[in-house]
Amino acid sequence: MVALIQEGFTQEHITFTTSFAQEHITFATSFAQEHITFATSFAQEHITFATSFAQEQDALAGTAAQADKC
Repeated sequence: MVALIQEGFTQEHITFTTSFAQEHITFATSFAQEHITFATSFAQEHITFATSFAQEQDALAGTAAQADKC
């Protein structure tokens, strides 16, 4: 009888531990994916801004060079 109770307890513990681990894996995977998505978006926004800023600086430098010629 005690062996059956211990076996049942052990099986419930294994089931709980497996479920708990799976939930943590699912959460960690989702959390990592959200961070990857955010980091990618953040990087893309910085690339876009830096490119735009560089183009504006080039345009201003060209305008200044033209003004100096006059």
